[in-house]
Amino acid sequence: MCTLTFIPKNNADFSLVSNRDESPKRETLLPEVYRLEAADCIFPKDALAGGSWIGLSNKQRAVCLLNGGFERHPIGTYGRSRGLLVLDLLQATEGEQLLESQDLAGVEPFTVVVIDWKDSLSLLECVWDGQEKHLQTLPIAPRIWSSRQLYTADVAAKREAWFTDFLNNNDSRLISQLHFHRTAGDGDPQNDIVMNRGFVRTKSISSIDKRADRVQFRYQELPEGAITHHYL
Repeated sequence: MCTLTFIPKNNADFSLVSNRDESPKRETLLPEVYRLEAADCIFPKDALAGGSWIGLSNKQRAVCLLNGGFERHPIGTYGRSRGLLVLDLLQATEGEQLLESQDLAGVEPFTVVVIDWKDSLSLLECVWDGQEKHLQTLPIAPRIWSSRQLYTADVAAKREAWFTDFLNNNDSRLISQLHFHRTAGDGDPQNDIVMNRGFVRTKSISSIDKRADRVQFRYQELPEGAITHHYL
């Protein structure tokens, strides 16, 4: 839930890759196909809170959540888990309407990205800073997000430079994007794309790859867990 890249392709296709930086002690259930109240969804489940940070649904939607808003926030006890919002968004009729109406009082700050492709490809970002929602529809273009809870503005800018360099020197295939998510950085384990600070590290890499009517969810736990694939 802490590093995310999005690369659009031709004909409304795209690939989305997410590195989850989390406590090594926090248990995660492998992705499965879940039949929720209003949609069939694929997502890895957080065993503690029951939500997720990334998912795909037959609403022709993908959702990914990052920890933090615009800047670091205090660690403390918050209300409803942010990961449950991901499940709400996956099955909502309209993701933007749900975000506009959702009462987030007491919810820990987050950034959530919602991709829809039912009619045409759209990219929605919502930042909750703990006091106010900031919603915007973003132009369809390659993007990188880094959790502001873990990465300062300077580090986030450095990571944007790594991503720009990657785009200038590589093709847009998913395999190349996954390689970026495994290897990019300057040798600093605190802030490389695969990071390790002891109490928190990159635990997994998830990807959603849409090509025409085929959408693949790929998941691998690190360092070298088995790769699983699911399709909707």
